[in-house]
Amino acid sequence: MNSAYSKIFALFLCFLFLISCSPAVKENKPTIILTNGHIWTGRDSASFVQALAITGNTITQTGTTETILALADKETKIIDLHGKLVTAGFNDAHIHFLSGSMGLSEVELSSTLTLEEAIATALAFIQQNQNKEWVTGRGWQYTFFKSGLPDHNTMKALDINKPIFIKAYDGHSAYANKKALSLARVTSSTKFNGFGELVKDKNGIPTGALKEDAMSLVGDLVPPPSYEDKLNALRKGLALAASLGITTAQNANGTEVEVALFKELLDSGELTMRYAAAFSVDDKTTAEQIERYTTIKDSIGSDNSFLRADAVKFMLDGVIESHSAAMLKPYEDALPNAKDAEGSLSMPVANYQELVKILDQKGFRIYTHAIGDLGVREALNAYEKAMAENKSVDRRHRI
Repeated sequence: MNSAYSKIFALFLCFLFLISCSPAVKENKPTIILTNGHIWTGRDSASFVQALAITGNTITQTGTTETILALADKETKIIDLHGKLVTAGFNDAHIHFLSGSMGLSEVELSSTLTLEEAIATALAFIQQNQNKEWVTGRGWQYTFFKSGLPDHNTMKALDINKPIFIKAYDGHSAYANKKALSLARVTSSTKFNGFGELVKDKNGIPTGALKEDAMSLVGDLVPPPSYEDKLNALRKGLALAASLGITTAQNANGTEVEVALFKELLDSGELTMRYAAAFSVDDKTTAEQIERYTTIKDSIGSDNSFLRADAVKFMLDGVIESHSAAMLKPYEDALPNAKDAEGSLSMPVANYQELVKILDQKGFRIYTHAIGDLGVREALNAYEKAMAENKSVDRRHRI
């Protein structure tokens, strides 16, 4: 290299060095700074700092209040915590966010501890919402009832001239009052042969209790909320989640509409929680639907930190309380000659295994509701079979 080129090269290196050191090169200043706090870093149980800086969606620096404040400019929002605790946000790994959000405007019995309290709460709601065509809600406990399920006798206070349809706390059973059954034309001659049960008394008269898919006998009559109703409900749900420090959630059921709702909130800047959607599938799900779900999954992608739609949800059995979870042996307290004394699977095993294989191959994370030991065994068998045949790795399937 001749002397002229050597001088030019040396000057170029000096220029690069000066740029790297120059205060004139403006770095991204913090968007938010938290000061005077008790901020847990997560490194170990005793790792706390006073302050932190956030730029966009990233924590960029932690340290003392003095050192972090020195990073601020006139546009930085500064929040004095006055010694309050800060931790990472909570993750809800199994939630039904839309139905839970809709429930904020319905009868909410999850916090009630007795049947009497549940009835009183429901009656108070009815009194305060007399314009509602249907009274819907969720939250009663199986332990409120001697038989494990409500009936028209135990719920006689709700025998009013307005349809009432309230699900159990787990969403696997529901109670419909006489008015609701009448509107649904459910009588002693009504038969239900799917997954679940229309519960009848010893005389063959419906008790008002409905298990699993039999809930649709009445539930399908409940006027559906509009798209705008759902959007407003999600806004309420997101505000509640934020107030409780819930910053991420994996939904455990869902539809294309739910994904569209969250996409709209994302695009409008209103999505304050990282949300992983799941599509509900069963043995009635068509190949066309699976392709549609795959297209939506791929269109959203995995790079979007606030929204993903790469999971599917199966319901393979029910729950212990109503004896609908699929067991290897009959329930010890099953009545003599009880229908499905071991519970039952919601679909043939071969159908489930084939769908799991297809969805695993297409890159979905698979959630399976399986509570009974038979249900859990079949879920594990299906996952193992699919991953072996597809030669898939690093799948995060779950039960």
